[in-house]
Amino acid sequence: MRVLILGTGATIGTLLGVASAAELGVLGFTKRLSRVKPRWRDEYAALARVIADCGSENLDQIWTHLDYTIKLQRSLGRNPYQPGTSGELHRALLDAYSLTDEIGKIDLRSHFTLKTELTRLEEGDVLVSFNWDTSAERIATDLGKRLRVVLDRALDEHSVNLLKPHGSLSWEDGGTADLVRWHDHGQPLLTPMPVESVHRDGRYMQPLVLGAIPMKERLIKETQPNQAIYEVFADQWGAVVEAIASATTLTVIGYRFPSEDGYGRFLLKEAARRRTAALATISYHALETDKEEIERALREIFGPSVPLFFGGPASPAAAKVA
Repeated sequence: MRVLILGTGATIGTLLGVASAAELGVLGFTKRLSRVKPRWRDEYAALARVIADCGSENLDQIWTHLDYTIKLQRSLGRNPYQPGTSGELHRALLDAYSLTDEIGKIDLRSHFTLKTELTRLEEGDVLVSFNWDTSAERIATDLGKRLRVVLDRALDEHSVNLLKPHGSLSWEDGGTADLVRWHDHGQPLLTPMPVESVHRDGRYMQPLVLGAIPMKERLIKETQPNQAIYEVFADQWGAVVEAIASATTLTVIGYRFPSEDGYGRFLLKEAARRRTAALATISYHALETDKEEIERALREIFGPSVPLFFGGPASPAAAKVA
């Protein structure tokens, strides 16, 4: 079984030919918003206040500041943010990271790392995307791959199995169990939610994603009020554990195994511990500046003697000629 793991570096590296790297990823959150929606600070005034209070334009820090303020409000004595603030943040996520125009500009005839690795996936293999965007599944579908979203942790030997353990901008959270939509009879949802469908006043609907925050209550049965959401994410991670435990080949593109996601490292390490045979090698693509951090994480998860192959940064796709 071939397992391909994708992080934000896979999307950023692929789109370098059609978009600015400075606008992609959590560090470019507000830069991206300013380009796609120049008056976003007026439309999302509550979110702009959070960003000012946070003192950072890094999405991880912005979302963590908002989340801590809400969850720790008894200790703080108040919550200064109105209920619609979360809705504004989720609308802004769709504005910034849907990437529909950029993905549409990719020339699939060109050679790029993500295309090469997606082409290698066959029936029974597993595609694990930690990205909220749908670029990988859209490219894979355009390449003729038959993708199937993993349901109830069960891997399908007749399809390329798609796992998104951090959710997707195309998945919908309507606030109740019957309004959670994350696949279409097992088929992946390739189109991000329309921004207009996200309520402004704090009510649901919103994209079903794991927030870039330390306290991910959606992964914890006892703290997630909507058990349907808990089961979606718990089963996505359960299938990741199964895939890593059974993989014969593992390739990673642009994923740093961040220390902030301690639960993820724990689950991957437990999956590696269940293996009955060592991987022959682990191939990974990343920026040279991230190489040391990623190798340290891979050896922490898979053992100090695991053979690693560094393939350099993910090469970009060319843009279609107008």
